[in-house]
Amino acid sequence: MLVTVNDLRKYPDIATALQSVVRDWQGSSKYAEILRNYDYYGGKNPTFMQKLEKLRRIVLDTGVALTFGPQIKVVSSLFEQIVDKREHRVLNNPVGFDDGVSLGDDFDFRIKDMLHDALIAGGSWGHWCIDRVVPFKALEYIPIIDDDTGAMVKGIRTTQLAPDRPVTYEFFEVEGKSAFRQETQGGKLVQVQDVTPYRYTERRWGDGSRQITNASNYGVLPIVPMYVNRERRSFLTPSVKSKIDAYDMVWTFFTDETLKSNFIYFMMSGVGGTLEEVVEARNVARAVGILKASGRDSSIDAKAIEIPHDAMKMILGELRRGVFADSFTFDPTEIAGSANIATAVFAGQKPEEVSSGGTEAHVEECVKGLLKVTGQESSVNIVATPIIDDKSQTEMMMSVVDRGLPLEEALHYMPWAQSRKEDLAIAIARKQVGMSDADIAAYEEMIRQENERSGGE
Repeated sequence: MLVTVNDLRKYPDIATALQSVVRDWQGSSKYAEILRNYDYYGGKNPTFMQKLEKLRRIVLDTGVALTFGPQIKVVSSLFEQIVDKREHRVLNNPVGFDDGVSLGDDFDFRIKDMLHDALIAGGSWGHWCIDRVVPFKALEYIPIIDDDTGAMVKGIRTTQLAPDRPVTYEFFEVEGKSAFRQETQGGKLVQVQDVTPYRYTERRWGDGSRQITNASNYGVLPIVPMYVNRERRSFLTPSVKSKIDAYDMVWTFFTDETLKSNFIYFMMSGVGGTLEEVVEARNVARAVGILKASGRDSSIDAKAIEIPHDAMKMILGELRRGVFADSFTFDPTEIAGSANIATAVFAGQKPEEVSSGGTEAHVEECVKGLLKVTGQESSVNIVATPIIDDKSQTEMMMSVVDRGLPLEEALHYMPWAQSRKEDLAIAIARKQVGMSDADIAAYEEMIRQENERSGGE
């Protein structure tokens, strides 16, 4: 939903404008989509649940309702895995700045919060509040765009502690921030804070009065967006979502059928009555374990079906592979049993490495925007976490050093191994005195076991 400065001017006062814009935003399809994405991340599948609800009860012409939907719902955590893997990949290591530059003591936690929400919603926001970054979720913040330049020059944020608690509206402008309060949902907005500069010195007295001095602003709106791709969209793309829906559906119906019938179908002949009476006869046979009921003109005979286990396993495997492939996420289960794990990991993670590079670029752009608001300049160093174990890291670094490249220079090209610099230097020294790779591996295994024993004691 696009809101411009001129859109606000259509209303008689700012309180009415804020209330109307927020109401339109919360009733928009984009807002509903973001809510849906959070449901997927939280282990729910709202699309699938809606389909199940339609299958649950079918009302016949006679007025009788028959239940056909599954009795158990199986949903996956695939979207949660995708989000958490990318968040860990990009920001597991602290963001590096030049000496003397800081965006607050808790910046690494706050920037991870922003990335987390951006991966789910398609975007998030960071507000520089005096000496720290305050993350805004896409659900709670509405940017206001200049009609001529397209730049964000104002913004509205709504927060609420609980559905039955008052709603706070914060209106951000270049000149400062004002605040309004709504006691009940849909009620009247009351201004509780005049336009207040973003930087100031405040003195308070016991009677509740206060004095603001040294007031100043940043010259720009101190709010910076974070996106994770050029399209500014969530990682729950249509291709990923459709495969998660299919994955959950296959799991649910296969599991439900196994629990209910153990893949038994009933041959019924000569059973009269209405459709609901026939279904009831089938249900009774299934519930009490009657395999054959016969009379002069009727019979119910159970027939066993071989469980299509291999087919289900193949379908689920293909859908899972599709989810990870379409989100450019490395799936470690794909390399299980590989003859050369290090090579398989290196090759398998390549698509994620390329995609993560794009995510890193957008995170860096956001961080630089926050630095600009604060008036600081610095290089921004984001070191992604590789999907490779310590042994493989050592082997890869040793192969490079063996070719004559100094360790310090090798670490420059492979910054993800920087945390193992001391271990690598020791391994290189051992090799220089004649220890073979097998000797080094045996020695490291001995040390590991000794450490485990000492830790256990």
